Amino acid sequence: MKKLICAVLCLFTIIVSFVPAEAASEPGEIDEFIVGVDSRFPGLCDYIAGCIRELSEEINISAYGVTQDDILDVMRNVAFENPDIFYFDSAYVDFSYERASGVIHYIKPSYIFLKKNIPSCVARFDCEARKLVEGIPDSWSDYRKVLTIHDRLAVHCEYKKTGLKSYTAYSAIVTRKSICEGYSRAMSYLLSLVGVRSRTINCERLRHCWNMVNIDGVYYHCDVTMDDPIPDSAGYVRHTFFLLSDKKLKSYSSSLHKYWKSDDTYSKKYACSDTFYDKGFFRDVTSAILYKDGAYYYADMYDGKPSVMRRGDNTQMIYSMNENNIESICTTRLCEAGKYIYFNSAREIYRLDTETLAVKRVYKLPSFLSGEFYGIKAQGGYIYAVRKSSSSVAKSPKKLIKLTNNNKALVLPYLRYSSLKLKRGSKFTLKVYAGSGKTSFKSSDKKIIAVSQKGVIKAKRKGTATVTAEKNGIKVKCKVKVI
Repeated sequence: MKKLICAVLCLFTIIVSFVPAEAASEPGEIDEFIVGVDSRFPGLCDYIAGCIRELSEEINISAYGVTQDDILDVMRNVAFENPDIFYFDSAYVDFSYERASGVIHYIKPSYIFLKKNIPSCVARFDCEARKLVEGIPDSWSDYRKVLTIHDRLAVHCEYKKTGLKSYTAYSAIVTRKSICEGYSRAMSYLLSLVGVRSRTINCERLRHCWNMVNIDGVYYHCDVTMDDPIPDSAGYVRHTFFLLSDKKLKSYSSSLHKYWKSDDTYSKKYACSDTFYDKGFFRDVTSAILYKDGAYYYADMYDGKPSVMRRGDNTQMIYSMNENNIESICTTRLCEAGKYIYFNSAREIYRLDTETLAVKRVYKLPSFLSGEFYGIKAQGGYIYAVRKSSSSVAKSPKKLIKLTNNNKALVLPYLRYSSLKLKRGSKFTLKVYAGSGKTSFKSSDKKIIAVSQKGVIKAKRKGTATVTAEKNGIKVKCKVKVI
């Protein structure tokens, strides 16, 4: 009888995990997981990334000699160096290893999106990312590119944890709600699209992430998360943690970064010793800084008043708000839409032509509404504004202005009342607040209510109907109940 002799390789399967970064307040040391991974395992991270892009269920890494002690470092390196493959979970990994040597043979990536949905998610991610870098030419300096993307991302995204996906660049770019790890991965990816080198810093014990960005061959700290205020406010962008040296970063005693160690392995390799930008003009600016027609535009206090400033060969005040704000800080914000820059005063919105420096008012808050504007933003062909009263927190952004393809600003119709209760036989005049243009009115049920083209509503019999007012092709509705 012939004996069959075979060598049996004993493999064991194990699942390991780590806690992803999220802002915290405990002191700690900088995690150095990126340092040495590529040098110890040449080509491994690129190989794994390629397999994940092909949505592989199992990846054979036996040739690389990776052990249990190394695998999480490897997977995190894959995630941070490839933010575009947002659809796998680098915090959890299932692998099989040889018991005798501890060498891992196979890993099984954990996908956090349904596989059938990943191609469409990738397409959407790519589309939204391209929008965020739109209008940034190759000819711009690294500094201008980084400033623009920093501000766009801070305006675009809101700090909010929404599950595993909030740790990814997809959350910051597509769903627009993310945490520090998502912000930093998104920042890294967007910078790569415009040719700017960057690194993602993960302080594991502090549970916080930010970026180092390379400007003209020199690294600086850049923390978009810390520059995006909580709660989120339209157009509000800080520049406190933008382009900092190691020394300046550690000088903020109230921030996590004071525990940054400038003498460890990682920070020696990517030292931020240059202090050129530590006293930059942008440091105290709390609006987006927009570059247009050869100059930077931003909002700041000038002679004690919120003002729009222009910084080209010199700095000049373009428009000053002759008013006192609820807040002691500048609450004027800027946004760019088409050929114009839009900005707010306490109760008005203006349009700035950067070619002629002409300023035109395009919106005024109706007198019956209390409070002041606390910021504006442009999104999807509309201008949104945040309103805040002295006795309340800021409201959610409200759509106020529609922007046409030929750069016209159409004020959206606004009704003082969205619902009414009228007695049968009574009358009420429904007033529409908006810009110029004819308003038309229509009743959904003429047997219950009649409405004239001057907005006079007549309650005819008991029931509920809706009055639709239309102005500049935009409709608003008021629900009327007749009793």
